[in-house]
Amino acid sequence: MKPQPLVKKSGKQFWMTEHCIDAGDFNSVMKIAEQIHNSLTIAEFNAYIHWWLREPVPSKMMLLSFQNKQLTPKAYVIGHFAKFIRPGYFRVNSVSSNNNNLLVSAYTGNGTVVIVAINMGSSPISQQFSINGGTLPSSFSSYITSQGKNFQQQDNIKITEGGSFTYSFPSQSVTTLVSV
Repeated sequence: MKPQPLVKKSGKQFWMTEHCIDAGDFNSVMKIAEQIHNSLTIAEFNAYIHWWLREPVPSKMMLLSFQNKQLTPKAYVIGHFAKFIRPGYFRVNSVSSNNNNLLVSAYTGNGTVVIVAINMGSSPISQQFSINGGTLPSSFSSYITSQGKNFQQQDNIKITEGGSFTYSFPSQSVTTLVSV
């Protein structure tokens, strides 16, 4: 994935459409999270639309399992970018530590701050955040998808008066923090 300066210069929207990746195991699911992150942050897409929801035959590309009609881990990972980042929200500058295994993006709209963090590594990563500008939230709700956890809500995170907090992201996980 690389920046697309000609699209940005044209003033037109740039969408990833009709895209799908086979997700046979959780490592593949994490690669999908990484690709969505890179599409939104590096290439600066305005939208990312997954191609396959369900098909009449079993497939690893689906978001809904054919056999048991349950959402797949892939669907939960996509949910981190779809449930709380709503139309009209804007991606805002976010800078993470020099750890290449932690991918962080932040979005704001309607008075809400949404942070999506992807820990691609095999160890937990502790990251400090500072919220600058605007009205500071008092806390963040948190949701995690990892091996065995599907968009599971976690404890709320309290914000200090200075607008900072630290969060430990489990290995091989996607976490969404939503201001409360």
